[in-house]
Amino acid sequence: MSRQRSHGTLAELPTAFLARQRAALGGEADAFERALADPVARALRANERKAGLAEITERLGLAVDPVPWCPVATYLPADLRLGDTAEHRAGLFYLQEPSSMAVVEALRIEPGHRVLDVAAAPGGKATHAAARLGADGFLLVNEVVRTRLGPLLANLDAWGYPNTAVASTPMPRLERALAGWFDRVIVDAPCSGEALFRRQPASRAQWSEAAVAGAARRQGKLLASAAELVAAGGLLGYSTCTFAAAENEEQVEAFLAGHPGWELADPGAAPGAVPVLGGRALRFYPHRCRCEGQFVAILRAPVGAHDHRFAAGGGARERVGAAGRPNQAWTEFARQALRIGFDAARIRLRGQAFYLLPPSADLPSDLALRPGLPLGALVGRTFRPAHALAMALRPQDASAAEALTDDELAAFRSGRPVPRPGPPGWVLVTMAGRWPVGWARRSADVLSPRLPGHARSRGAER
Repeated sequence: MSRQRSHGTLAELPTAFLARQRAALGGEADAFERALADPVARALRANERKAGLAEITERLGLAVDPVPWCPVATYLPADLRLGDTAEHRAGLFYLQEPSSMAVVEALRIEPGHRVLDVAAAPGGKATHAAARLGADGFLLVNEVVRTRLGPLLANLDAWGYPNTAVASTPMPRLERALAGWFDRVIVDAPCSGEALFRRQPASRAQWSEAAVAGAARRQGKLLASAAELVAAGGLLGYSTCTFAAAENEEQVEAFLAGHPGWELADPGAAPGAVPVLGGRALRFYPHRCRCEGQFVAILRAPVGAHDHRFAAGGGARERVGAAGRPNQAWTEFARQALRIGFDAARIRLRGQAFYLLPPSADLPSDLALRPGLPLGALVGRTFRPAHALAMALRPQDASAAEALTDDELAAFRSGRPVPRPGPPGWVLVTMAGRWPVGWARRSADVLSPRLPGHARSRGAER
């Protein structure tokens, strides 16, 4: 093992890794190794459905320091922590490693597209894709590792994008049900994680040449499987957070050799990134740009590659209530608490939970873990609205919305009741009168928070 200084402490980097990188980088190797001792690169990506980058940075007291390849992102100071701020919990922005934003930008997602993220946790690329889709687009977020679903769902809920379904479905099942249906597919492939060495020191001890080889085998299978889901002429974005050619260029070359008609598409410009594969793929290095490291390739499916075997509305229908009518508890809640209506034909009741299906996709009932926007659930005979519904609303969509002061908001987010006179019932609590932060139940002129654990404050973080 070779010792390098990172964040002011001695940390070990694998000797075989350094030797491989020295051979690959030649005269740039010293700069690469020095970069691994610098502070981790961190960035914020704005949720423009809620607020623009300029407004968010002004609210946080930050100067905009643009991420060159993502127009709605800014670098953050190394010592700034924003994860537990009210603005973050309200979904105004996503905290993300800068170079990991590049693949979604390169995919050129457009409003109305159907997009699949096949290995989505914790949600960085999924939320990025959702922001590009508009009201008529559809995003299916898949994560087969169930232990990773909690952070993913929390991030999607905060983001507040309604046209998203969540699955935890093996790829062969997705292939059978949805072959050739997606305009864009994102494969952020599980990898050996070499670009995490600065950010997650424990990853250094887990690295080995055998781990690289094992990851490469799994990536080849995942890439081939994901390709079956891409529509004719559609794009597949392949990315990793590793520097190993076996997991990057060699994966793409092997895929192209085994899939006639597929080709590399132009990934666009990314200042500081190194063009590879004849300029049709990008490598991000920490000594070349302010980032941890990423590989990005965009693959285009041939025209006529797949037929569309799934039609919206073709899935098995789930009950909504007696004789297909919306459940009375939901109907009563919507009448009292909402100023907007939802199409009853798009509401599904799965077990005790209600969902609003996206307009462009009624998936088979055994495919999606969450078939659409969670509306709420029955607790006995009482309807309890979902946090995801609150985060997808605008204040004017609720019959009762209360804008809390900073002190009241801090109390609310920590789970403490907030005195606020008014009629009893469900109340949408907001920050600055603009951004929902969750539901409260008002009784006896007191707002009682109804926040899930992930939405509660862990203490001030700035």
